[in-house]
Amino acid sequence: MVLTSFFHAGHSVWSVNIPHQAYIISVQPGLCMNLGGLTREQIDLCQKNIDHMASVGLGAKMAIQECQFQYQYEKWNCSIPDAEKSSLFERITSKDVATREAALTYAISSAGVVWALARACTEGNLSTCSCSRERRPLDLNKEYQWGGCGDNIEYAVKFGREFMEAGEDHRPTEEDRKKYARTLMNLHNNNLGRRVVKDISVVECKCHGVCGSCNLKTCWRQLVEFREIGNALHDKYDAAVQVALKRKEGRSLLLPMRSRHYSQRKAKSAQETRDELVYIDKSPDFCSKNAAHGAQGTRGRKCIKESLGKDGCNLLCCSRGYKMKKEVQATRCRCKFHWCCKVKCKTCIKNVTTHICN
Repeated sequence: MVLTSFFHAGHSVWSVNIPHQAYIISVQPGLCMNLGGLTREQIDLCQKNIDHMASVGLGAKMAIQECQFQYQYEKWNCSIPDAEKSSLFERITSKDVATREAALTYAISSAGVVWALARACTEGNLSTCSCSRERRPLDLNKEYQWGGCGDNIEYAVKFGREFMEAGEDHRPTEEDRKKYARTLMNLHNNNLGRRVVKDISVVECKCHGVCGSCNLKTCWRQLVEFREIGNALHDKYDAAVQVALKRKEGRSLLLPMRSRHYSQRKAKSAQETRDELVYIDKSPDFCSKNAAHGAQGTRGRKCIKESLGKDGCNLLCCSRGYKMKKEVQATRCRCKFHWCCKVKCKTCIKNVTTHICN
């Protein structure tokens, strides 16, 4: 299941049930014109950089997989409505919904595309970029050599910004306040996703020398595993800031709303929310199915009976109760290697009890 990160007119485009091979997009006439959900500007960028599209698709796949891992035990589990009816670049979420879930969706998709593009540059898969040419960090030990083939995050951020901003509707004026606010929200969260990839990247070093000695160290910039990016964005989701379009210093900005969450401290300014997810609309409770918000409800979801957290049956099932399901699982066990060259295993039977929300 895949969430692409192509956005246009306040929409995020979903695609699901596509085998991995579908993301290796071949260069063929009319490809970009046939991808649904792209703006005219995005189609132009696609045609000029058609070899980038496989990485964009891969980044999108990573984003939805990570999103579903991060929220698998929460009421909103990054589910995709009508998955069986969706296809590549054709599932579009409602432009009228600007919740923290939409904010997370934009940020993690943007991050996934940047991650995949940066790695593709390093691996030589793109014609317009290669290894990073980032300047030597000022705090790097003077005795270390700066070089190697670093992940090209700078190029990926630049292309990612150009492509995704081309997908936003910049036409709404400040008079059309709802569309204008949503555009600002999307741009903010897209940018946040890209920045997280860059900010938590690391400097990796390798020793060189005779017989394992470390007479010389070569260092380069490297991406962290995407799981770490998912963890960072999950933290930002939990601390997301609700904003509203307000006039300040002669222009319209998304500024934090005063709420009970901020009653004990001063409301944040636009600058102070730079590194946080922002959203406009309150989320539904996700307990029941709500097509308008993409909520699938929690009926039929697995829960953990003993847990007092979000994955516990009481919370996840929204106090509706749950049922117990017993299953018999057969697994390979007590495997032994026999010379030469077979591994023989026994079959172990295990009784498994799961709990399902009513």
